[in-house]
This record gives sequence, C-alpha cells and structure tokens, in this order.
Amino acid sequence: MKWLSVLTKRDGLSPQLLRSQIFAVLIVAAVVGYLGGMPTWVAILGVIAYHSRGSGWRTGSYNLVCVVTGLGLGLGAQSAAYKWQIDPSILIVPIALVFSIISVWAMGLVTGIRNLPSYSIGIIIAFLAQVDTTLDAYLQLIAAVSVGAVFAGLVNSIWPRREVATC
Repeated sequence: MKWLSVLTKRDGLSPQLLRSQIFAVLIVAAVVGYLGGMPTWVAILGVIAYHSRGSGWRTGSYNLVCVVTGLGLGLGAQSAAYKWQIDPSILIVPIALVFSIISVWAMGLVTGIRNLPSYSIGIIIAFLAQVDTTLDAYLQLIAAVSVGAVFAGLVNSIWPRREVATC
C-alpha cells in the first residue's frame, strides 16, 4: 500500500477518501464498458492511464492521447511483424515489442513528449487484447480506454476533496 501513501501526498487526499474514489471510478468504468460491449479490463486501464501522471482534466487528456498513440504503435508493430511472416511465429511478439519501444523513443526525440507510462499502457493493451489489427478493433480499444479516462475525470472533478491533516 506504499503507492497509496504516494498518491495521498501528491493529491492531498485522505487515504480513505482516495480508496473510495478509486473504487467508485473503477466500478463505474467497468459497468459502462460492459454495457457498451467493450472490454471492461481496457476501461479499467483507462482509469489507471488517467491517473498515471497526475490528476486533472489537462494531464488526464494528455495521458489519454499518449495511450491512444501507444495503442496505434502496438497494433502497427504487430501488423508489420505479421506481414513479414517471421518463422517461428513465437518471435513475432518480441520483434513487435522492439519496434514499439523504438517508436516511443523516436517520438520522444521528435516531439519532446516522454510519457513512457501512458505509452506503455497503450502498447500493453494492444498486445494483450489479442484483436485483429484492423481499424475497427483500434477504434473499439480507443473507445474503451476513453470511457475509463472520462469517468475517472468526472469522478475526480465532482468528488469532494479534503486536505490531509498535518500535525
């Protein structure tokens, strides 16, 4: 529970309030994702992505853009590795991961955006989702991640905050 103390110091929340807020937003994101026919675990990762580098609408949307970019990089790397018809097929995943890591590194050099946690969440979702590398699958994963991030932002903005008492 060391991560909880780090979050409470960073956001100025009491541990009980933070636990309640995280639990509420995870439940809401999972239910909305399920009702929308989206993978619920991807919606939950959207909540985690929202809070990966601070909390607030600006940083949350910044994190969401990086997750969506990571999704594209992961699916693009998988598609490129499959097109090369690498034999044995067990080598496809490590080669695609290397391409994804190189792409994230290059984006950091070109754009100056070095949000490695959010890029990594997107790449992990792309590899674990085991979906076809199509635009439809990409858009469905974007929708699921966005549901989680939007509900994390809503709960974060309307939930009452309380300062931690310091003695």
